[in-house]
Amino acid sequence: MSVTFVATVCGIITAGGYGVGDWLTAKASKKTNKFDVNLAVQFFGTLILLPFLLTTHVRVPSFAQIGITLIISCCITTAYLLLIKALSIGSVGTVVPLSYGYPLPALLLSLIFLGTRFSGAQLVAMFCIIAGAIMLAYQKNQRQIPLRKLHEASLLAIISMLVYGVDFFLVGTLITKLPWQILDVSVSLFLAMTAFILVLVSNRRNRLSAIKRALTNKTTFYAGISFSVGSIVFYVGSHRAGNIIIPTVLSSCAPLVASLLGATFDKEKIGILKRIGAVVVVTGIIILNVA
Repeated sequence: MSVTFVATVCGIITAGGYGVGDWLTAKASKKTNKFDVNLAVQFFGTLILLPFLLTTHVRVPSFAQIGITLIISCCITTAYLLLIKALSIGSVGTVVPLSYGYPLPALLLSLIFLGTRFSGAQLVAMFCIIAGAIMLAYQKNQRQIPLRKLHEASLLAIISMLVYGVDFFLVGTLITKLPWQILDVSVSLFLAMTAFILVLVSNRRNRLSAIKRALTNKTTFYAGISFSVGSIVFYVGSHRAGNIIIPTVLSSCAPLVASLLGATFDKEKIGILKRIGAVVVVTGIIILNVA
């Protein structure tokens, strides 16, 4: 079984976990404070990951690795909060695909600074997948959202995408240096601690009730599970492949899942350009595995 095929399968499963998580996040963000959503997702995600430490020899990262891990968690927190804010303003079908353009900056940074190399056909395939994901961003303003808010949501989603790109690039610098369990759990612990601090700071008068409210939300509980499944498979696939690029690019297929769920349960229509984008994504996946 080829490394590329394993990385592709892991990337697709990651896309499923992330897509479901983003759709659930969108539902929660309409009714729940963004800091509460972030806390619930990170807390439940960390609980699910902790048992995986039993499957590896516990190894304390170096100070430099801890520093990079801390930066990664700050990037993820910032990007996720921006995404939640964007989802609270715009529609899932527009915001999620824009934010999932992150493989492009991650790929460019990895090619420049990490010396990652792929064949010409593989690069074409990956750019096809990214282009297809971006095409999925087009959607008519069916909810009659004011143009100013649409632009605001799109801008937040794009900034989120760039921050996520830096995050995945930094993960790539550690993916072969630490067991995936240590790396994933370390990032998750930092994320959970940051989430708790943000909730405490933003709810100075009713901190306990805010924490209770966040941790008893069923929607964010399931979102945390979905993101954790995607995260685990992502780190496993990246560690096996020796780099994060293929799983990262394939994870950008998550908008397909989020858009389908939005169309099925939220009555968001899938236009012709979205359908073409889906075909382009699938074509890119096929080329990637036969190149």
